[in-house]
Amino acid sequence: MYVVTCCTSSALNALDRLPLLNSPLLDGIKKHLAQAIKLGEEYTKTQNSIRWNKSRVALKKSIKEKLHAFAFDAYSELLDMRRLINEYVKQIGACNLPTGWQGVIASLFLAISGMQKDNLRQIEYKQLSLF
Repeated sequence: MYVVTCCTSSALNALDRLPLLNSPLLDGIKKHLAQAIKLGEEYTKTQNSIRWNKSRVALKKSIKEKLHAFAFDAYSELLDMRRLINEYVKQIGACNLPTGWQGVIASLFLAISGMQKDNLRQIEYKQLSLF
């Protein structure tokens, strides 16, 4: 999840530096990026909050469920953000994108591929709570 947090932070910083027109799609993209960063940080903080070798089984299970939920939600944010980026590019046109746009896309590609590689089992499904 370190890779995801780093790459999404880099993409958000690069996006803020680009001379882009104000658009509701861009606001949505930034919102999804910020939420993915927040979920990635929560994942890391939660993962490092216990000693895995010495903790009780029930505590480990509870933490794993939280980590699973953080990873799934972060990946969902990235997929929603990707959909908004595609809409934005269609709206503006690929020829009219600013010069630094490729850096944003590269960072997001690394974030999504890192999530698929490192957290594949956690992003496949989400257990819904019944009560």
